[in-house]
Amino acid sequence: MENSLQIARRIKDDYSSFKSFVIFNTYEDLEYISTALSFICKNLRKLVIYTGGLDPINKPNSDSAANLGSSIVIAQSYSIPEVTVFHCNYLYRANRISRFSCKGNQLFKSLNYPPLGTCINRNVEIYWTNVLERYITNKDRSNLELEEVLFDDSRT
Repeated sequence: MENSLQIARRIKDDYSSFKSFVIFNTYEDLEYISTALSFICKNLRKLVIYTGGLDPINKPNSDSAANLGSSIVIAQSYSIPEVTVFHCNYLYRANRISRFSCKGNQLFKSLNYPPLGTCINRNVEIYWTNVLERYITNKDRSNLELEEVLFDDSRT
């Protein structure tokens, strides 16, 4: 949980400087960190994509490189006010994914909510009916509140 709070604080510090955020990390704690971020970021009005891969990013045909590239394409082109996870051509709501496998490409799935979009060979399709609707003003875009009551800093 501490990693989630550190990432959220970093997003808050840079919130007014960027249109969206792409977080690239290992798959080790992806579902936990991305879910925690979705609850910590109270009035999020910008896209946050959490992604990673099994293979090193410099390996040919790496899933890491494909996931990062697709995440960047989505982040620069679409305004989706949610914390999301991009994995294996699919964009998911972060707090709706579960790990289903420890091997292969289909590690994560969302059983209880459909994908928010797909990106195959840099061709993006967003399923807008699945995206949260938030009414955004210019003031909202420049401020991000964090819900830090979930964390007890006295243990660190």
